[in-house]
Amino acid sequence: MRRLLEPAVRFPADDTPVAVFPHEGWIDGRALTAKLVGDTLRRGARAMFGTAVRGIVMTGGRVTAVLTGDAERHRVDAVVNAAGPDGDQVAALVGRALPMRYEPGLVARLHCGDVPIGRAMHAPHVELRPGGGEQLVMRSREIDSRLSSHGAFAPELATDLHALALDVLPTLAGSAIVGARAMSRPIPDDGFPSVGALDGIPGYYEAIAHSGITLAAVIGEVLAREITGAEISPLISPYRPGRLT
Repeated sequence: MRRLLEPAVRFPADDTPVAVFPHEGWIDGRALTAKLVGDTLRRGARAMFGTAVRGIVMTGGRVTAVLTGDAERHRVDAVVNAAGPDGDQVAALVGRALPMRYEPGLVARLHCGDVPIGRAMHAPHVELRPGGGEQLVMRSREIDSRLSSHGAFAPELATDLHALALDVLPTLAGSAIVGARAMSRPIPDDGFPSVGALDGIPGYYEAIAHSGITLAAVIGEVLAREITGAEISPLISPYRPGRLT
């Protein structure tokens, strides 16, 4: 494994069991998002970054407009709630109680010059992957278990996470943490995605799911078809928002 795949990795022992999934990979989420947003803007969309939604207007029981924090009113035919861990707050704007789990996690980025690994890795105590450019991304379930909330976190948690990464990749000795964030994972209460229209509120749709990068492409495709009048895809029929109350 060292010779053929990851020569920089320090395994606990020479007989360490290793599972390899050659057809899986990782996506640079930041680069992908920038590409998709750029393509959308070139097709005539309008982006409003840093502007919070403060209201969803309903007329005759149907969604008709969105109010934003800049006191602007936007007429709409449909609203897609893709607010991730804040999805319950957006749902509340249409009177919907969306039950969500609270599972905070800490993700940190290292600047390391030459990234020492080429694939996503799950070591016994830490998970690592390339992060685009000269960065490496890391997280640990053990560190996550020590979080009490998302947002603020004790600085030593990031330091301990770095130490776990060093134990697997000694070549990271000269690396430095360039960013760390504690956030809550977007998980509906039963652990499954919430995708599609909500019966009783025409014009309101949800796209709330963990593993967002993995599922975004198929959710985007089938939800776009539903919004434009096609039949509901069997791929998402078990995960309709109406099951969650």
